Amino acid sequence: AIQGQKEIRLDIGEVADVSQAEVTYDAQGRMTSSHLNQQSYFRSLSATQNQVCVAHLEPPGDTGVDRIEVNFEVNEQRVLLATVKDLLTRRVLVERGAIAKLQ
Repeated sequence: AIQGQKEIRLDIGEVADVSQAEVTYDAQGRMTSSHLNQQSYFRSLSATQNQVCVAHLEPPGDTGVDRIEVNFEVNEQRVLLATVKDLLTRRVLVERGAIAKLQ
């Protein structure tokens, strides 16, 4: 948590590295390649931001203090579910909240 943090958002997704290269052949047919671009990007599994799991913290969080425990499961319909527990108050903030439909 950061000082005064009042909510946690769990946006689960995939991180992918994408690389581009240029390949050329010389007169003898030898191949050479040069690296053009490399980048990482994040793709959320949630169809909309409304599906992102939100847990509200009361009292607000403090810097450097672990505040939540998250357990994940996948149900019979292939929906990723999260249960969020507040470690300070020992309350369950989200019980089996839907995060994303898995493909």
